[in-house]
Amino acid sequence: MKLNPYQLLLFLTAFLLACNNKPQPKEGKLENRFELSNFEPYQPIEIAYKFPAEIEYYLDTCQKSWANQMAGTDYSYLGMEKETGQQFYGQYGQPRPLSDTAIKAFKKDFSPISAKAYILNRSKAEEITIINEAHHKPKHRFFTRTLLEDLYQQGYRYLGLETLSNVSFIDTALNQRKYPIKSTGTYSKEPQFGNLIRDALQIGFTLFPYEGTGGGKEREINQARNIANFMKANKGGKYLIHCGYAHATEGEMGGRWKKAMAGRLSEYTGINPLTINQTKFDNRFEFGYLHPLMKRLELKEPTVFLDESQQSYLGEKSDSAFDIMVFHEQSESLNGKPNWIFDKENKSVVLALAAIELSKPIMALAFVEGENPSEAIPYDLNVIKDEQDSIYLALKPGNYNLLLQNQSDSAFVAKLEVN
Repeated sequence: MKLNPYQLLLFLTAFLLACNNKPQPKEGKLENRFELSNFEPYQPIEIAYKFPAEIEYYLDTCQKSWANQMAGTDYSYLGMEKETGQQFYGQYGQPRPLSDTAIKAFKKDFSPISAKAYILNRSKAEEITIINEAHHKPKHRFFTRTLLEDLYQQGYRYLGLETLSNVSFIDTALNQRKYPIKSTGTYSKEPQFGNLIRDALQIGFTLFPYEGTGGGKEREINQARNIANFMKANKGGKYLIHCGYAHATEGEMGGRWKKAMAGRLSEYTGINPLTINQTKFDNRFEFGYLHPLMKRLELKEPTVFLDESQQSYLGEKSDSAFDIMVFHEQSESLNGKPNWIFDKENKSVVLALAAIELSKPIMALAFVEGENPSEAIPYDLNVIKDEQDSIYLALKPGNYNLLLQNQSDSAFVAKLEVN
């Protein structure tokens, strides 16, 4: 059909409007779409993670009180935030939001500021900075990772990680190899923890283990002594410690511990560390699980709330043994991935499943080129379920070996380049 000039103008106008109205990826987070056809059969590897069906079976058969915690941690390794939250918070009900009067008073007394900016302003005058994590929260590791380059510029040279094996096995080659392997530690097999380790090593940090033997008070003492002994032998810079939960608590505590690792470290070194708590006001995927105060806040980034004297809000009296309290924003989903995972150089990578004979579910693991897939921790992974016809990954520009392996131990591999 031949169009007259007027019809042609209308057609072009409609076409341009349609193009402009297409949903656009977030600025700087361009979506890479691939149709890989170069998959080749590959020798199956020992996967460090459980498939969701295996986690569900564990929940159905395990009678231990810690079953939900273990299952939630396994879900967190897979990046499944919703399922992780259900295991850790679902059994406790949904707290009511803070009252109108209480939130009005809070906003009157405290002002928000970027957590990263505030921490870096405080850390530059410190010799030891301790930041904690919840062990089922990849975002906490991701946030620590965002601080590394600036902390290095401030003179921090050593990074102590609780997760690093330090008893029956020590990964003595880690600082030379420059990437984590399955035996490097416990929680370090989670991809975002692995990337924290990679970045730290690439920036120039020296990583060291400090885990202590024993339990309770003995463990806290031995952790602190291990750090103090490392500091005596390594004096060429400042120290960053990434630990779990209450180990970052300063001062006297009730209960069997008496003092946590941070308090013991101050005692042994005479140095008052800067302590940061990420675990109190964290994101919990489902709104209902949030802390009552968090339900009344609309955060767009990790945030610290300051009083008139520019000191961090710390919550209840029991939380006052920290210097800084970080509030984490709620996650939003982008192709099944939490949006915070794209806050660095990572891009959304979508791959159409190739025509390969591989039954679902499938584990898709993206290994950095040059790292041994049989040992290395993947940069990212995705579990491909029965109804899924694409692979969704968050990858920084570079070259990868993409391994697809199912529960029957059939495997294929392909080269992947992300620009």
